Formats: sequence, structure tokens, C-alpha cells
Amino acid sequence: MGQITNFLWPYDELEILKTDEGVQFKAPWVNVSFPQKVDPQAFERFETIKKNGPQSAADIQLVDSLLRPVAKYPLYYCLPNHNKKTDTYLPAEKQTPTMEGLRWETENILNFSKTPNERFDAISALSCCRLSHLKDLMDYMQSVPKDLKLPLLEDQKLREATLLFLRQNHYVTQRCEGVLTPAQSLHPDCSEKVKEFIREEQGHDKLLALSFKELGTSAESIQVLPSLVKLMDLFEEVAKINLLAFCFIIDMFERSPEAGKNPMVQALLKLGEEKAAKPIQTHANINVHGGHDNESVEILETVGLLPQWYIQEGLSWAQKASDMMIEFLKERNQYLEKIKNQM
Repeated sequence: MGQITNFLWPYDELEILKTDEGVQFKAPWVNVSFPQKVDPQAFERFETIKKNGPQSAADIQLVDSLLRPVAKYPLYYCLPNHNKKTDTYLPAEKQTPTMEGLRWETENILNFSKTPNERFDAISALSCCRLSHLKDLMDYMQSVPKDLKLPLLEDQKLREATLLFLRQNHYVTQRCEGVLTPAQSLHPDCSEKVKEFIREEQGHDKLLALSFKELGTSAESIQVLPSLVKLMDLFEEVAKINLLAFCFIIDMFERSPEAGKNPMVQALLKLGEEKAAKPIQTHANINVHGGHDNESVEILETVGLLPQWYIQEGLSWAQKASDMMIEFLKERNQYLEKIKNQM
């Protein structure tokens, strides 16, 4: 995983707790612990800084050092990096998109990511978009019955539901190259990084197809949900328009808000389908060891500080993508509910 050059700052929802084993990082969407030693005074200082704001560069550095071990999880803002170059590829002036209809706090996101030269750090804006998406996601998840989970289904229903879930993942990997390719032309500075990402994603559909083969079926025999088709169509459209929104969608797909075991792997192991579970686990491992958790940041690191119209345009597309992702999750859960209630 590439190094994030921006300083990290905790989301308000994040708690950092000292435990007997080490450190616990807790937010509504993720809860992870690490057996690392931290000076107890650092915890006390962290709480004071978080409450009162940083009083010096040393305060920012202390908070950043506590967050670095969990950089793969969506737990923090990226503070704007004032030392970045000003982008010269995009025009400084263009008609700014309207903010009408946006639920996300666009003004606050713009103010947070703004630098003294009236340009904007796209990585800072991305970290704000991520939080807005997670809040929307958590609002939706509160309405989902707690027993509506793959591992809780009976075996035959579990098999059917797991195949449905796996097919959606497989469809994303099938569309991946075609969806990502247009983004090579979004900005000359990011072109090589996007090409590298495309190469890393190649063949993942063939890998997941092995799971279907082990289960005695094919991916094509299982329905792709219409909401996912619409989301991938939007992804392809965004890849031709705006780098910030493009990277936000990558972030939604690549950076899981959960820490733990893959539910599809767990479901197949429960069914005694170890061979079918292996390709899925391998795919997950490739993403983890390939550093894809921060792939979106690595792409945005290649460009300089951007003009307001471009950031605002990106925020608008990002919210549309977030809304579509939640619509997909709703539709998938509706199918899961239907499978669960089958006689």
C-alpha cells in the first residue's frame, strides 16, 4: 500500500481505547484491535487534542502517528496538504455545478479541503465523501433485520443466497477493465497509475468463476441485479468525467467498512465447500496484499491541488454513486429476504 502523504485526523465517530492486549479502534462501521504498545500519556493527549483541536504541529503529528497503523480502515480524514503543487492540466475556471439536491454537506467539504491558494486537495475531499457515504450506509443498515445475514440461513437457502452474492461480485470483476479503461484519459498524471490498477484487476473474474465450477454451476446462470448494472454503468460514465468521483467509487468497492471474515467464504465453509471457498479467499487476499484499500488515494496522489468546480462536480457524482450503492444493497437484501422466507 502506498504511503498517504496527508496527515491523518480522526472522524468524530472514532474512539481509540487502551486495552490489556494493546489498542482498540472503534467506530460504528469497524472495530479492530492491535497488540501494539502505546504510551498511556499519548491516549490522554489524544483525547484532549480531539476535544480542543490541535494547538501545534506536534499535536497533529501525535494524532497521525496513532492512526497510521489503521490506515487501511475508513476511520479518518486526510488533512489538506498545502505543500502539493497546483494542478495546471485542468482549467482554473469553469461553470461551477449546482449544489441543489445534494444531501452531503458540500460547503463543509469544500472548506475542509481548501488550501490557502484557493485550490483544493482531492484526497481531503475524498476522505469527507467516505464519511458521508458511511453515515448514509449506517442509516440504511439500522433498518435491516439483524437476522438477515448469510451465515444464519438454512443450508439449501444458504447455498442459493451465497451464489447470488457471489454472482454480483463476479459481475463487478467482469465489467472492471471496460469500466476502468476510460479513466486513463481523465488526467495525464494519473494515466500510468490507472493502467497499473487495471493490470492488477485483470483475471479476477476468471478466478471467481472457479468457485461456480466447484459448485457445479456457472456465473451466467445466476441473475445480476438491475441496481448493480446501473451502478456499474454510472462507474463507467464517471470514468470519463471526473477523477475525484472515479476514485470515490473505487474506494466504495475496494475499502470494506468491515474488519473480519468474508461472509461468502464463511458460508461456503459452513456448507462444506472448501474448494469453492478458496478462490474467493484468494481474491480477497490479492486485494489486501496488493494494497487496494488505499488505491483511490494512490491515484489521487499523482495530481496536484484542483479547482473548486472540479471538486464540486466530483462531489455531485460521488453522492449519486453512493445512493446507487445503497440501492444495490437494498435490492440484494430484498432477494435475501425472499430466499429466507421460501418454504
